[in-house]
Amino acid sequence: MAVKYNVVQRRNPADPGAVRMFYASAQSAGDLTMDEIIRRIEYASSINGADVNAVVYSFTHVLVDGLSNGQIVRLGDVGSLRIGLSSEGKAAENEVGGECVKKARVIFTPSAKLKNMLLTLKYEKA
Repeated sequence: MAVKYNVVQRRNPADPGAVRMFYASAQSAGDLTMDEIIRRIEYASSINGADVNAVVYSFTHVLVDGLSNGQIVRLGDVGSLRIGLSSEGKAAENEVGGECVKKARVIFTPSAKLKNMLLTLKYEKA
């Protein structure tokens, strides 16, 4: 199956005065919900849906706990998650404290397997 795309016209953010150009933009093929993921795992294995759901629930709790403790959460062939920060700049090192943090975010780094998948994608105009 191919990733569908549509064509959109955009301006170059680095040069707002430049001529607007046309670009391919990935088109979603819908959502893969947690219920559907659980159903597919249940169908492909001997584990029932309730057990899969319990594992996913526990996995989420452990993931949140690890990130909250500043750990990088490594997910094998999926990739890794870590916390990234945006903060105010200060003139001296000793002036920087927790109050300088403006925003935290979760950063996902895909594994080599996921990056390689991107190299083999086929594309189809929507």
